[in-house]
Amino acid sequence: MAYQEIIYGKENGLAIITFNRPEVHNALNYLAIDESLEAARDADTDDSVRVLILTGAGDKAFVAGADIEELRARNTLTELASARRGGGYWLTCWRQCPSPPLPPSTGSL
Repeated sequence: MAYQEIIYGKENGLAIITFNRPEVHNALNYLAIDESLEAARDADTDDSVRVLILTGAGDKAFVAGADIEELRARNTLTELASARRGGGYWLTCWRQCPSPPLPPSTGSL
């Protein structure tokens, strides 16, 4: 599958998800969250994958957090509450991931 906000690849037992939004320090928008979870599901169903590495494009940040501009565009309490639940769901998925996700300490490998 072609991704817009991440780069995903698998090689030698590793699956690597790179958040590819360096212009905003890899801030997470809904598409980046959805794509990263889809890639993680793919890695989890591939028996050859032993480790999942999370990284960020550029040299400034791994992930800056939520995309505040996208949140600002949501103008109702219902939409904001949904965004908050979505972020919690994203973190829960990573904690329950069968392949241990390893974030590097810098924005690049």
